[in-house]
Amino acid sequence: MTFLTKDLLASLIKENYSETCVSIFIPTAQAGKEVVEGSIRLKNLLKTAKGELEKEGISAKNIEELLKPAYDLVENSMFWSYQRDGLWIFINSEGIDYYRLPIKFRELVVVSKGLYIQPLLQLFSKDGEFYVLALSQQKVRLIHCTQYTSKEINLDALPSNMSDALGYDTDSEKQLQHRVGGSDRNDIMYHGHGTGNEEHKKDIHKFLQLINAGLPDYIKSNNAPIVLAGVDYILSIFRKMNTYNNILDKGMLGNADELSPVELQRKAWEIVSTYFDKPLQESIIEYDQKKGSAEVCNDIKKIVNYAYNGQIKILFITSGIHQWGAYDPTTSSTQLYGEKLTDSIDLLNFAAIHTFLNGGNVYEVTKEEIPKKSLLCSFKILK
Repeated sequence: MTFLTKDLLASLIKENYSETCVSIFIPTAQAGKEVVEGSIRLKNLLKTAKGELEKEGISAKNIEELLKPAYDLVENSMFWSYQRDGLWIFINSEGIDYYRLPIKFRELVVVSKGLYIQPLLQLFSKDGEFYVLALSQQKVRLIHCTQYTSKEINLDALPSNMSDALGYDTDSEKQLQHRVGGSDRNDIMYHGHGTGNEEHKKDIHKFLQLINAGLPDYIKSNNAPIVLAGVDYILSIFRKMNTYNNILDKGMLGNADELSPVELQRKAWEIVSTYFDKPLQESIIEYDQKKGSAEVCNDIKKIVNYAYNGQIKILFITSGIHQWGAYDPTTSSTQLYGEKLTDSIDLLNFAAIHTFLNGGNVYEVTKEEIPKKSLLCSFKILK
């Protein structure tokens, strides 16, 4: 299954820029009676799409040919058995494509020139790359994650456990743990002050120093945050010697050896999500401080032109709202319509597309969250 990345979405936008597209968003389910509801939702939305295409002046024969691949999906029970939280379908004269996504979309169908991307923005606006470093004396694992993905990295140049690193025999330690009733191994090892305990402490330090020294070679994303997972004693030692500059203060405490990469990613996201919320919150604060300056714009007509010319670094856009109109790049003029007309475009979606393609950040927010409760606000305008 292909995951929708920023680069892939950018390619799809460019490939379909001048095409009449039907963009469909459906909440789906992976189990239970809700699974069958997906086909019913699609059938109803296709009926709406048919009406919108008729308004565009497309013939009944062409509409039937255009929508046939989607109607085939309606009857495909196997297709609906393998879903995620949401389904994005887009249809054009070249055929149909779809992506199963971890987003619980609200039902929506939009017929327009080019792709409608607003519901997809949440995939990227609060997302980012991060890592989970799961540490124990038996296992060392590094998981590369985003909000929706996880992949374990092959640590071929690092020891996989303390035995590999130092030749330490953990079998005797397991026997000791068994004899005392299965207590946590770290609690066992340090109650006394004997020579054996001191040597073991030194071994743990040496082991973790090897991990610390080799870790940067596997962190490919610049300054990506790391969430530590493991028992408190091990994590405390590692934090004291760590030289990586972005290990989050909060970690996942407890034995993580039996947790899968997906489980580690999900637990870590609960910690790291606030880290990725910061850019939006900081942008809103900075916007409020600079409103009224030349860096801020609330005029939709100007914003559309700024977006087209790659002059917007940050765009706030209201979710669930359409503003139909037209834009002429030859004259840099924008017209606003009170309703959808033939060949009109959704100007909010247009601004979002061009800000996205030009490397700006687009945040879809509610009417209550958006500064000044406008439909569209841009920030940090590059003249």
